[in-house]
Amino acid sequence: MKLCAVIFVIINACALHTLAQYSIESFPDGEYLTYEAFKNKKPNATNVKVMRFYHDGFSFEPIPETVESNQVVLKYANNLKKIKNTFAIVTNGQIYINTYWINKLVKNKDFSAKVGSNGEYIKVIKGGKFLYLELHYTSFKKGDRLTTNEKDEDETSKKNDAFGATDLIKTEGVILDIINDEFDIFKTCSGFYNFISQHKLTSNFNCNDNSFTINNVRKIISEIIH
Repeated sequence: MKLCAVIFVIINACALHTLAQYSIESFPDGEYLTYEAFKNKKPNATNVKVMRFYHDGFSFEPIPETVESNQVVLKYANNLKKIKNTFAIVTNGQIYINTYWINKLVKNKDFSAKVGSNGEYIKVIKGGKFLYLELHYTSFKKGDRLTTNEKDEDETSKKNDAFGATDLIKTEGVILDIINDEFDIFKTCSGFYNFISQHKLTSNFNCNDNSFTINNVRKIISEIIH
């Protein structure tokens, strides 16, 4: 009986470790030059200070530390050099991933899903079995900035991005599936449904004309990511 109890504890501990292995807090602060370094949670440099910026097409404007923003431009704090090719920066417990690598590792080499530039970083929103991010597409119309603290009620909303745009934008969910070494961008309802089915994740989601909204994607991700 004691042996069975020990085995049960070990199995449960392993299961909990698996579910939490990609939590945001499990990635040490630092600069991850490559995807492999990030996957293995081994930063290439740990004493890296960065600053976040908006870019309006002409100039860069620092983002205050108290303001949250989903898509940013990152610069080294010591020389203000723009960070371009680094896979990810983890700073103050927040993960920022380069859109260049999202394009490079996108599922099925779906180049129609190309996003951003290699000077733009996207913040990871949730972690667990995988990492969840969101991409915001805008017409790059400059105006008063809004932050990601404001919850949108549909697929389009006014939000902030690295370019200071506040026109109506489309938001798409993105998964970094570290087990399969790929990003999956949820551009269609069928694509999102396939992700849930292929990974054998439990959800009552079904495709219909009204179900595929960013709010529903967020809700389901919150249910299945842990």
